[in-house]
Amino acid sequence: MTVVGARLAPMARLPRRLALFITALFVAVHALLAFAARDPGSSLLLTAISFVSVSAAAVWLGLSRPNRVPLPRTFSIFALSAVAVIVTSMHVSPLAPGPFAHWHLGAVTFVLVVFSVRGRLGASWLAYLVLVGIVIVWAMSYGLTAADGVGLVLRHAATLLAATLFALGLRRSAEALKVLHRERTERAVVDATAVAAIEEREAHLARVNGLARPTLDLLARSHELDDELRAECLLVEATLRDAMRGRALFLGPVTRAARAARIRGVKVTLLDDSGDAPPAELAAVAAAVAGELSVLSSGRLTARVLPADRPVIATIVVEATEHRILMVTPGGDIREG
Repeated sequence: MTVVGARLAPMARLPRRLALFITALFVAVHALLAFAARDPGSSLLLTAISFVSVSAAAVWLGLSRPNRVPLPRTFSIFALSAVAVIVTSMHVSPLAPGPFAHWHLGAVTFVLVVFSVRGRLGASWLAYLVLVGIVIVWAMSYGLTAADGVGLVLRHAATLLAATLFALGLRRSAEALKVLHRERTERAVVDATAVAAIEEREAHLARVNGLARPTLDLLARSHELDDELRAECLLVEATLRDAMRGRALFLGPVTRAARAARIRGVKVTLLDDSGDAPPAELAAVAAAVAGELSVLSSGRLTARVLPADRPVIATIVVEATEHRILMVTPGGDIREG
């Protein structure tokens, strides 16, 4: 049987084969207690009814997949257990001398123990009180006192109490582990974010270094700035500005097209206002910007990636022989404004 509450299932749920083995062992042991040690004066038929009832309760509980057994099934299993107690009370005396004459009380207590550690603490103790009531009536019907009846089941209360304390302790441990797991997960997310930021910064520095170093080396070797070197410096400066202001658009196709357009005299401005949430269809935006830059020979192009809460993800403003505004939708489609 599975022996943990619903909240404890991820930590201590028994494998199904082991649960079936414990259930089979329960049935086998109580078959020996019920029949092998049966009092000669007891009824074989009533003993069989009691045994079948409590065994059916145990099997039904053992085969229950939801760890926290639903209430309707819980009360049905309790009803089977009550049948076992009542039927046994009809033909076995509370004064029976046999060591296992009252085997049914231990069997029902075991069922309640399993319910306790599977999250039904209140229902288990309620069922135990019902068991006490039945046993008291049984004892008094044989001329004993209510205290004598309580004495028959008092030791079983200790068993149920131990199971209750175990379930509460296990639940507390599970909650502590849950908090610890959540803290570790949050810490892992923070660490992963920090690592991603460092990697992004290093990649950005590598790109900047690849862009600026050749020109810086050339400047270091030159004594004078001729027109060609000055133009190259302006191109590098513009590309570095793109890397800072238009980070989302700082992609290979866009940077190559922007450089070629600037050489032709086009003024290019790339802006990224998406923050840390670039659009999913960024490739479509980059393709549209690169396509527009590749056909411009003069004028100005301003491409802007918009914040995530806008109906369009990017705009491309072209100011040349004709003025146009292109908008890229979240689906990656391009339409003129």
